[in-house]
Amino acid sequence: MKPIPFNETNPSEKLTIHLETGQNFSGLFTSLRVDRKTLPAGKLAYDIRDSDDGREFIQVKSHVLVNHAGTIITDTPIPNADRGVYIDHWHFLN
Repeated sequence: MKPIPFNETNPSEKLTIHLETGQNFSGLFTSLRVDRKTLPAGKLAYDIRDSDDGREFIQVKSHVLVNHAGTIITDTPIPNADRGVYIDHWHFLN
């Protein structure tokens, strides 16, 4: 699937992911693939991989090709996202 320009994605849900490393990150979530070249200054995008059964977010990574569940847009760099970091648990904020 071709990435969508950021201004066309309308990420509206706030997501917090708790990584197996003990770090927590929050950002806006969209189920679409976001074109990184169209992000506003200071924003970073990371893909989220879901489980094979599609029920859980299991990994955050710079780019996901298989089992792409969505994209989190954050202000904070996620260490080791280039090789993927496993998600311990996650939740959406109201």
